[in-house]
Amino acid sequence: MKGGEGAGLARCSHQDRKEREGGASTAFATLRRTTSLYTWAREDGDVSLWDVELKRVMMRYLFLCGEGWKRSPTAVTVARELAARRGLSIEAESGGIAHLRPEAVPHLLKRYDAFVVMERYMQDELVRRGVPRTSIVCLGIPDRYERNDQELVKILEKKLATVVR
Repeated sequence: MKGGEGAGLARCSHQDRKEREGGASTAFATLRRTTSLYTWAREDGDVSLWDVELKRVMMRYLFLCGEGWKRSPTAVTVARELAARRGLSIEAESGGIAHLRPEAVPHLLKRYDAFVVMERYMQDELVRRGVPRTSIVCLGIPDRYERNDQELVKILEKKLATVVR
């Protein structure tokens, strides 16, 4: 499952396996969060035999600006910092739409969950090249900022707050 949490494999003891094979009740009533483990509690209250560790699926973002030198590297830095503050793990890379070869698009579609572009024409160009519009986020940030410009950082913090999850 992309972008969320998916169930990992259950670890259970030999005794629990025997209970299941013997027909004993193993119905589950609740899922409780305990540190990094999610514990399945059986209806009879026994929680010692079932611990399921849920793995967070890392979101993968490609940030694109015109040349890949100013806005998109700054956006990667801001996105990583935002994710770290939220306790999330993301993969984020940057590039320039001017350097994007058409034959690279199929590979990029497999590699990234979301394409974050700075301007509308970049979104249109990606759609023209076969990227689904639903995979693209346009931030609407014009090309008038230098890399790591403080005004750009503030704008990105605000706009990426709803993008990075």
